[in-house]
Amino acid sequence: MDRLDKDHACVGIDLPGFGDSHDVPGYSVAEMAESVLETLAALGIERCVLVGHSMAAKVSAVIARCAEEGDPRVQRLEALVLVTPSPPGPEPMSEKKRSQMLEALGGTPRMEERGRRKDREAAEEFIRQNSAEDLPGDLFATAVDDVLRMNRAAWRAWLEGGSKEDWADRVGLLRVPVLVVAGDKDGSLGPEVQKSVSMPHWPNGRLASLHSNHLIPLEKPVELARLIHEFVAEVNGRGVRAPSRTREEAVPIDAAYLALIGSKRVSEATRAVLETRAEPDDPAYEPQALTITELAQLRALVDRVIPQRGPIAIDLGARLEKRLRTDPGDGWRYDTLPEDAVAYARGLATLEWHAQESFGAGWLALEANDADALLARAAAGKLGRGLLARLEAVVGAGPEQPALDAEAMQLWFGEVRADLTKLYVAHPTTLARIGYSGIADGANSQAQTGFVQIREGEMEPWEPEAETFAKPGSRAAGGTR
Repeated sequence: MDRLDKDHACVGIDLPGFGDSHDVPGYSVAEMAESVLETLAALGIERCVLVGHSMAAKVSAVIARCAEEGDPRVQRLEALVLVTPSPPGPEPMSEKKRSQMLEALGGTPRMEERGRRKDREAAEEFIRQNSAEDLPGDLFATAVDDVLRMNRAAWRAWLEGGSKEDWADRVGLLRVPVLVVAGDKDGSLGPEVQKSVSMPHWPNGRLASLHSNHLIPLEKPVELARLIHEFVAEVNGRGVRAPSRTREEAVPIDAAYLALIGSKRVSEATRAVLETRAEPDDPAYEPQALTITELAQLRALVDRVIPQRGPIAIDLGARLEKRLRTDPGDGWRYDTLPEDAVAYARGLATLEWHAQESFGAGWLALEANDADALLARAAAGKLGRGLLARLEAVVGAGPEQPALDAEAMQLWFGEVRADLTKLYVAHPTTLARIGYSGIADGANSQAQTGFVQIREGEMEPWEPEAETFAKPGSRAAGGTR
């Protein structure tokens, strides 16, 4: 705050049970969010960037949802900065670690000398375990004192309740710009974990990593202040952009093909279908058949199956999710697979299970080669083999959906490729790229304006040309477009 206060008015807010709010009650996520909202209103703060660390980041996400829904106590939430955030959904914490943290600091503070010494030792160990390097002496002592003065009831409430609360659906997708800062030494909430549990909620979000553990504000104050300062400057300049895009933009269509679509050679019915397919995708599309995380996983799967060129891509994941929600299907499915929406959820869960088991990271955090390796195994009917038996011994880990076996996974992945191919090829941009002129059904045109040339390699003078594609390692005549 000292480093940011030169350019911004900084206000520190203690959550109930912590810091100067030690005696303030209300430890659920909803109660903590309400406390912050009331504080903002009492201070008369209408325009702000909310910065939350750890559990406060989860609270900040809830406040952001309130802001998007028009809560008058936070009228202009410009952006969020979430530092080693606990995600909107349940925090990925093992029961062993949860028990250890409760045992160390969840009991009633001890008053006798030996007990106070034990409590201080536990607080010191907590700070050490959550720091990548030893903190300077004065800062270390301050951090330990801060741990010791927290209300133990608040700490227990967080570990036993708040950290387990599932706000994922309630928070949903937020359009506000978000900067997530994670420590590369944070074993529980590091960058790879954030890709899976937090980033799917922020279509206008970006992820930054610092060489740190969980206590980034103490470990890397200069670097964190710099990241916040640069991010807020971009927000003020409206320069923040999501990794893909933040506003609705149509995928470009070749001008000659657009002219063909608008010509009399194309019937009104066909033109209406093509215009609907060409409508821009909403970057903050809200899924209904799948969860937000499953949609993010599906989009990552799309990127491996049908990689697209250019700054604007067809959002095949959202289009497929919408089909799962609105299309009753074509009347058949494999008898070993459940209905489409359930099959997709379970297939994505299987990819997640295997990613965690094979690579120690979620599907959204995998490197391209690792993701492709899993998909190759799925196509060969080898992904899922033996997994169901191994999952029986795992409690409280991975996605909630049950996994598919190897045969079902092979069939499902075949369905995925077919579904995505149909959506991709049917888009006017793709039709233009491959030079497909079959849209000229001629229903509204004169009898002599249809197809005349029917020999291979011969084209009508009005037909738009396809793109020329070079094979790897070769040079196509005339280059490529």
